[in-house]
Amino acid sequence: MEDFYREIYAVNGITDIKFPDHYPVSRLLGCVDVVGCVRSQELVCWENVPESVRLEGLTDFCWLCENPQRLVVPFEMRGYQGVYSLERRIYDGAVRGLTPVQGPQPVTFPLPDPRDPFSLKPGSLTFDLILPNLPYKRPQVLLQQ
Repeated sequence: MEDFYREIYAVNGITDIKFPDHYPVSRLLGCVDVVGCVRSQELVCWENVPESVRLEGLTDFCWLCENPQRLVVPFEMRGYQGVYSLERRIYDGAVRGLTPVQGPQPVTFPLPDPRDPFSLKPGSLTFDLILPNLPYKRPQVLLQQ
């Protein structure tokens, strides 16, 4: 995984990346602000987002995360994976131990301006605009009785 990130950051000329000496497991490590979720086909078209970030979009949908913060002391979280609600006592303890993280390349995503109906909106690009040479396949809905 480290080689993957070395390669994609090198696209933007960033070659001095410090990786952790070890990777904690079964721990809550920190938090990010999730500012959106878009299809990877849309993310790769955002030219004002660094190319290295666009190359990270290897799944159908991509979380747009900003403002990374790490816990000074990671919390043990055995058995919890994915996105879920934290218990209040864990949240209260964790929020006091957060510290900002300075990554190799800070990113701010182009999000919509609520006062401008013509501003960029995640999900606003269609496959017809992005992939015009692929045949369109109408989605099917199956109803079971």
